[in-house]
Amino acid sequence: MPEFDTLRACLALLFAHLKGWRAEDGSITLEQILITTTLVGAALVAGVAIMNRVNDAARAIPTGQ
Repeated sequence: MPEFDTLRACLALLFAHLKGWRAEDGSITLEQILITTTLVGAALVAGVAIMNRVNDAARAIPTGQ
C-alpha cells in the first residue's frame, strides 16, 4: 500500500534523526516539532485511507436486500 510507504519513510527519518539526539541537548527544536507534525499527518492520512478501504469492502458484502 503506497500510504504505508510514506509513513515508513517518515518513521525512518525520525528514527535516524533521534539516534543522535541526547536528553541533555536541550529543549525541543523547531525541526523536531516539524518532524512530529509530519508524522502525525502521515499517520492520519494512512488511517483515513485504511478506513476508506475497509468501508468500501464492507459495502461490497452482499446482504440479500
